[in-house]
Amino acid sequence: MKHYHIVGQNNAVISMILEALYCLHSHFVEVVVVANISSVQTVPYQLGRIKTTEISHEYWMPDVSNKCLLGVFSPASKRQVYDFFLNKYKITTDDYETIMHPVATVATNAMMANGVHVGPGVVIAPYVELGNFVTVNRQVSIGHHTKIGDFSTINPGCNIAGGCTIGKNVAIGMGVNIVNDIEIGDNAIIGAGSLITKSVAANTLVYGVPAREIKKITTTIA
Repeated sequence: MKHYHIVGQNNAVISMILEALYCLHSHFVEVVVVANISSVQTVPYQLGRIKTTEISHEYWMPDVSNKCLLGVFSPASKRQVYDFFLNKYKITTDDYETIMHPVATVATNAMMANGVHVGPGVVIAPYVELGNFVTVNRQVSIGHHTKIGDFSTINPGCNIAGGCTIGKNVAIGMGVNIVNDIEIGDNAIIGAGSLITKSVAANTLVYGVPAREIKKITTTIA
């Protein structure tokens, strides 16, 4: 039986992971959801071939033979949960597995680091590079030679053209369109439905069609 440990707990993310695992495996899978808080919430659903149990981190015994997944979504939450389990349990980047939904289309020469999550309907073109813990939600298109930094999150329905460079800890809202060769700095936030026609500075919130700067972000992720 294949075993996974999901660390951190966001029910929407856990639902996405369980659905992907169900589609990826024809045999039984055991999933342990490890909350990074003392109280444990309810996993939203169970699937026939997946046995899911929940436990607070206080009662968890890490097993080096089992790969981990991050069960949270926003860049800040991913970094917070990663740091928590790194500092408390010495769970490093190498202990995390990349999960790609079987109906995603990914070029054979695209490169993915550890802990990446690729959702259904995603199209990833040749020579794309995804850093550690990048989340690409459903129905996203990423053009050739685009690079996306660690902990960044791409929400559903985005279209990112070729040759773009997206920094670390970037949050891109639903339905965003980004034209060719754009650079987006670390910790930037792109509001839902925006059209990005020029590069975005680090630590900046932008929104609109075309997008314009709304404000500087003072609380950033290291």
